[in-house]
Amino acid sequence: MSVSSVSFERVATPAGERYEGVIDLERVRAAHRPVAIERETLSADGNTAAAIATLQMWRCVLYAGFPITPSTKWIEHIAGWIASHPGHRRIKLLEAEHAVADYLAGAAASCRDLVFPTATSSVGLDHMTETTRSLGASGLGNVMIIDVYRATANYPLCIEGDPSDTLAHRDDGFIQLAARGKQQIYDTVLQAPCLGMQPDILTPTMPGYYGIKDSHRSARLLVEPDAEIHAFQDRWIHPCPYPGLLNGDTAFGNCVTSRHFQGFKLDQKLRMERVLERLPEIGADLRAASDVPGSRSSTRSAGRAMGAWTWPW
Repeated sequence: MSVSSVSFERVATPAGERYEGVIDLERVRAAHRPVAIERETLSADGNTAAAIATLQMWRCVLYAGFPITPSTKWIEHIAGWIASHPGHRRIKLLEAEHAVADYLAGAAASCRDLVFPTATSSVGLDHMTETTRSLGASGLGNVMIIDVYRATANYPLCIEGDPSDTLAHRDDGFIQLAARGKQQIYDTVLQAPCLGMQPDILTPTMPGYYGIKDSHRSARLLVEPDAEIHAFQDRWIHPCPYPGLLNGDTAFGNCVTSRHFQGFKLDQKLRMERVLERLPEIGADLRAASDVPGSRSSTRSAGRAMGAWTWPW
C-alpha cells in the first residue's frame, strides 16, 4: 500500500467518507510473487492446499497466526514460502488466539479491499469468540478464519477431525463452508473471499475441513496458475463501498443504541440469506474458468460447479 501527496476524490457513504485512491491496490498486485506460473499437479495435504490457495491471492499480504494442532502446518507452510520468496508479504505470530482475532479485525478494518486470513482449531477458535461474535455484524467480509476441525479441548481429549468446534460457533455470524478432500479445500478457500466480499453480503468467512483426516493426509492436488486465480477473484471482488481506517473517516464508533443494534442484526440476517444465491454462481464461474476437457476427473468438475457447501441452517 502507498499514500502519495496528490489530492483524492472524497465520496460520501452511509458509514462515513471514503477517499478514493489513498490505497494503491495496483502496487500491491504488482508486488505479488506467483506460486504457480502454469497448472501444476502436486501431492499435498489439506493444510498445504489451504496455504497455497491463500498464497496465490494477491490480496493476502499479512498472515496472522498462533500454532495449534492440527492447523499449525498452514502457518508453517506460509512462513517457509515467504522466507524463500522475500517480498511484500509478512507473517505475524501472536501470543494467543484472541490476539490473532483482534489483529485480523484491526487489519481488515484498516484496508477493506485486502484479504486477511488465519487458521485455527478447537480451543483456538473458542479463544477467538469475543471477537468472532462481533465480526459477524461488522461487514468485514475480508476476514477469513480457516477452521481445521478438531473434536474437543479437554475431556475426552481428541486431536482427530470432528466438527464439534465449528458447530459451537455456528451463531457467530460467519459464513461457514465445509470441505472434504484436498481439491475441495483448495477450491473452497479460493472461493471464500469472493463470497464474503460481495457488496451485498460483506460477511466474514470460515472455510473448514477435518483435522488429521484431511489436514495431514496427502492426495492429488491440481493447482491453477496465479494469473487464472487473480482473473477469477477480480471478477467477484470489487472495492468495498464503505471506508476503511486508512482511506476514510468512519461515522460510527463501536457503540450503538439498542434500536441501531437491532438494525445491525437484521442487516446481518439479510446479508447471510444472499449467500446461498451467490455461492452456486461463484462455484460455477470457477469451474468454467479452470475446466479444460480431459484435464481432471468429472467428479472434481462437478464439485466445482456446486461450489463449497454450507451448514443447512
